[in-house]
Amino acid sequence: MWRAAFVAALSLGVARAADDRKKHNKRLKFHAHEAPVLYSLDASPGLVDHAFSALGSLSSIANAATNASSLRFAFILTIPEKAVDGFARALCGAIIAAAGAKMHTSHELPFCAKRSLKQLMEAHDSCDRSMKRLPARVTFVHFPQESEGYPPRVRRVLELLCCAQKRWKVQRGTELGKSLGNHARFFAYLALLPLGARRAVFMDADTLAHDDLGPLLAAPLHTQRFVAAARRCAPKKAAYKPRFKFSHPLVKAMGLFNERQHVNAGVLVVDLERYCEEDLVAKLDKVLVQHLQGPPLWHQGNNQPPFTIAAAAHTLFVHPSWNVRPGDARGQARAQHAQKRSASSAPSSQIKDQCASMLHTPPKILHAHFPPCSALPPRLCPTHPRSSERDPATKVLKMAALDVIRASRRLELPCSCKGKHFDDLDVPDDSAPLEDLSRDPTDGVAAPRGGFPA
Repeated sequence: MWRAAFVAALSLGVARAADDRKKHNKRLKFHAHEAPVLYSLDASPGLVDHAFSALGSLSSIANAATNASSLRFAFILTIPEKAVDGFARALCGAIIAAAGAKMHTSHELPFCAKRSLKQLMEAHDSCDRSMKRLPARVTFVHFPQESEGYPPRVRRVLELLCCAQKRWKVQRGTELGKSLGNHARFFAYLALLPLGARRAVFMDADTLAHDDLGPLLAAPLHTQRFVAAARRCAPKKAAYKPRFKFSHPLVKAMGLFNERQHVNAGVLVVDLERYCEEDLVAKLDKVLVQHLQGPPLWHQGNNQPPFTIAAAAHTLFVHPSWNVRPGDARGQARAQHAQKRSASSAPSSQIKDQCASMLHTPPKILHAHFPPCSALPPRLCPTHPRSSERDPATKVLKMAALDVIRASRRLELPCSCKGKHFDDLDVPDDSAPLEDLSRDPTDGVAAPRGGFPA
């Protein structure tokens, strides 16, 4: 009898352990030290403004944090290799001047460290996160300015992005399509996984935090919904709101069904392991090829629309207050006034109520093209009228950014865009039919762990 009871108890324990493992796999956990806030800077003519905007954004996050010493930051620097050391050193000094007192409360970890994508990819080539910890509070990662420094499939997607910008001319010209810094967030996992990061919060430089990022970092991502983003609550005719072709079979297969699923990639939380395992680079490839072969899958926009389509079935929506663009809130106010409907008339469970709440809920992250000095104390403003009152770190960072611009030759991607009508583009090697991703995301299981695509 006792043997039967023992076997039954052991079997029950094994079953419970298996259930616990399933729950753990379904809800992707993390530690704050494994989730850096990521910015991307490249050698564009506006680097001076972009660098000080990112400095102001980082400072706002540190000031709003309840525990700034636990924050980790990373910068992707797509600049000439010979200028990396000087610019990283200058940017580190400016960060210390702006937020060092709040972030560096203990000395067990260096404040700044520098790595390169090439070294990281040589040392780690799988979708599994390295067991290392981020080497510093602020880590600078050099991304090559030439497309040859990336894996072949990444180079192909970069060329497709450039071709899409070239064929469907949009209001910002082809320069945006050639900017690797603008596309770096989609390939950042190549560097962040070897560094030991499990999640990352991708932030545009023109964002300001008005609340602690802890709840955003803790977004309940799971094996199918591994990208967290705020809904874009802009009215239909808002500036920079792509118009998607929802009736296209590929768009439907990817899980994009209506405009309420459109997100702005200026604030994203991504589980890096799942992003790599699901191979969103391949999905971006499929979307871009179909877009170029025509008819177009969207109008207006360069890299955000294809990402919206490719990640649609994997996106977990957070409250719109995590990415508030002033024009969106004004558009919501006009729409409500036209319909003579108050913000509290809709149930809180509905999407329209979330968007309406932007009118009376303070933004947690404000996303606007603000002047760089508006988020920094006067001593850190490069245009402060009294140069004698400027912090020395300000001048050093400005001069380093100008040196980068002078040393840089603008990136020239191949952008051959085969065929006048783009009808002879090669299909991706993994041309198997797409699975239907519109099913209930909780029904799926994690993809097998494997290496980075070649």
